[in-house]
Amino acid sequence: MKEGYIPISRKLFEHPFWSEKREFSYAEAWIDILRLVRFEANSTKMLIGGKAVEIHRGEYPASLRRLADLWGWSKNKVDKFLDLLISEGMITKRTAEGTKQTVITVCNFDKYNIPKIRDNSRDKTGTTSGQRRDNVGTNLIKIIILIILIIISPLPPKRGTLHLAKLGEMILIFTSRK
Repeated sequence: MKEGYIPISRKLFEHPFWSEKREFSYAEAWIDILRLVRFEANSTKMLIGGKAVEIHRGEYPASLRRLADLWGWSKNKVDKFLDLLISEGMITKRTAEGTKQTVITVCNFDKYNIPKIRDNSRDKTGTTSGQRRDNVGTNLIKIIILIILIIISPLPPKRGTLHLAKLGEMILIFTSRK
């Protein structure tokens, strides 16, 4: 499937699977950049090297040393990776005025992090405007989420075994909900 997206909760990045010390792949480093950049619509000012630097949506004041530490890489590898992202049109980088601070900007950031738009109006079926009722795709997502939760749940072996044994029953319950 080439269309659509997978909404990932920012809580994923607090999970021990994500925060374990390891050498990141390029894909993990890219996802981490998407996590680190400012996602709020309004800009903010940060004090960097005694200077106020404005950081906009989709930007991150990056320290190569910090990224190298986060990703388990050398500073040289981080720099080469950022150059690769620039050559692929995925990011731009600039030096914040009056500082030596690199600021990474994710190109087309809204493609990766769609801002929430609230529209609470309801149509005649009772769904929010522009939405449809649960269907097979939604049920499949519920099943996948349930399986992921079961896999990462820190359950004792006896409870975990019982829990997995009831997976089929739980899937039926989830798929029958509206």
